[in-house]
Amino acid sequence: MTSVVPLLTQKNITSVMTVGTGCLMKPMNEPKKYFLSFIEECIMNEKYSGYVGGRIEVYDNESENPYNIEEIRFFTNKCDKFYAFREAWDFQDVTELQLNMIRNTATKAFLNYPKEDK
Repeated sequence: MTSVVPLLTQKNITSVMTVGTGCLMKPMNEPKKYFLSFIEECIMNEKYSGYVGGRIEVYDNESENPYNIEEIRFFTNKCDKFYAFREAWDFQDVTELQLNMIRNTATKAFLNYPKEDK
């Protein structure tokens, strides 16, 4: 027979460990997390020289599925601003609120097709 021993209590977050099995359970009330990976894609068309394009792959940290659950596209000539954005968020675990902010920023600030291509 195993017993449950509290390991940490901080505000509403409590983690428990099942003694005897060494199994750790997810802390209660911990927000769901997503992992981000920025993937740049090669732009072959010389018309778009100076642009950076690709996708942000979003992975569900709780899923056993090894594939991304969403791709957020980017295509912009605002390279310096985009690179700063990528540096801040690439390979990060984020909450759903942060993911929504990143999705909004990527589509509004970094999805800039030239006017003649729309």
